[in-house]
Amino acid sequence: MIVVGDTRSALAGARAAQACGLPLAHVEAGLRSFDHTMPEEAIRREVDALSCFILPAKKQELENLRAEHYKQESIHLVGNVMADSLYRHIRLHPKTTCRSLYFGLLSPSFQCGFREGLQNMLEILKQLGGVGSCATPPTSAHTYTLAEIWNVRMT
Repeated sequence: MIVVGDTRSALAGARAAQACGLPLAHVEAGLRSFDHTMPEEAIRREVDALSCFILPAKKQELENLRAEHYKQESIHLVGNVMADSLYRHIRLHPKTTCRSLYFGLLSPSFQCGFREGLQNMLEILKQLGGVGSCATPPTSAHTYTLAEIWNVRMT
């Protein structure tokens, strides 16, 4: 089974895989905020611990997993699947306006306590043609914060 991220549904999938004796792959593994008050932090750590295939997106996440003594043969650096997917969409459909997509990519950087991803996300915004209005209502308070920062009008 493949699970992505640090959501409750990822945890449920990981526990189901364990209960059924299925091998588990965790995409976006190794992400750490080191804030143990965040439910996502506990979920990340549990899903990583249950995984046979641990798939971090970035070198820092790989280093986190190494520091936590995960087996090297279980860890495979795969890159950021969300950003890769968006970049592919931009290449395949360069005239499409898909401004609402960037909220799904930007919001997790705030939720996880990481601001380093904002530079990459700003690059995505440049390729999307900048910021303007959002046709899809945002789903978190963090997204509203981003909208305020970039003067994005919610429609």
